Amino acid sequence: LGACRTGAGIAVWDTESGEVVHTLRETGSVRSLAFSPDKSCLAAAFGDGAIAIAVLGTDEAQFIGGHEGGVNGLRWLDDGRLLSCSDDATCVAWQTR
Repeated sequence: LGACRTGAGIAVWDTESGEVVHTLRETGSVRSLAFSPDKSCLAAAFGDGAIAIAVLGTDEAQFIGGHEGGVNGLRWLDDGRLLSCSDDATCVAWQTR
């Protein structure tokens, strides 16, 4: 389960144990979260147009971007690409691996 709270970052919980298993520092207003199909990564979309991809269980995080408006939606595709839609009226399929 992934959730965020302004100023407190993004947390991922193990739903069986209730333990926080990963945290990600937020860079702005979080608008969307999406787990990769294999549950190894969490993508976060921000109001400034940035997207963060965290590899769960590690300190590794990659920031990608290119939208001129806030990112409103994320969806992982079966081939590993990440689809993002933005206030700038664009959708982009990002190659993540």
